[in-house]
Amino acid sequence: NWLFTVLFPVICLCGFVLAYYYAERTNQNPAERKAYQDKCVQAMVIFVCVMYVFVTAKAIEPTFCQYLKDGRFVMMYAQDEECKSLLECEDPFDCSYFWYQVLSWFLFLVYGFGIPLTIGLKLRHAYKTNQMNNVNYLQRYGWLYMRYNRDQYAWELVVMARKLLLIICQSL
Repeated sequence: NWLFTVLFPVICLCGFVLAYYYAERTNQNPAERKAYQDKCVQAMVIFVCVMYVFVTAKAIEPTFCQYLKDGRFVMMYAQDEECKSLLECEDPFDCSYFWYQVLSWFLFLVYGFGIPLTIGLKLRHAYKTNQMNNVNYLQRYGWLYMRYNRDQYAWELVVMARKLLLIICQSL
């Protein structure tokens, strides 16, 4: 259940990518193809920004454990899974909590820091190469910066950093 929840956005993004390449193969008119592909990229950007908090918070869930009344130390969100370190397990491949935790931290880093970093690099490159006013760029990434002052093109990163801090504070 947790694994499906944290990987579902990736599955959805694969659908957008397939639609992007489908347009490349089927649309003969270059203007229509470009417009369709711009809409696909715009949909991916909006989807990632909207799902950011949910997926980042969900990715860190397996790290939360609690003691039950019977003395077991279990995951808060999956109480059938005992929280054991790799040293407490007899077989490393049989220690499912350890692998949940490894995947959890990996996905938290990818979602929590990788998404803002990717967006920041993309916006910075566009700003440095004067693409912010380019119609094609606006159609694809304008949703990220058109709501703000032109000089504050990276304000969405500040918003994402605040969301990440809230997720981290909530998890402490």
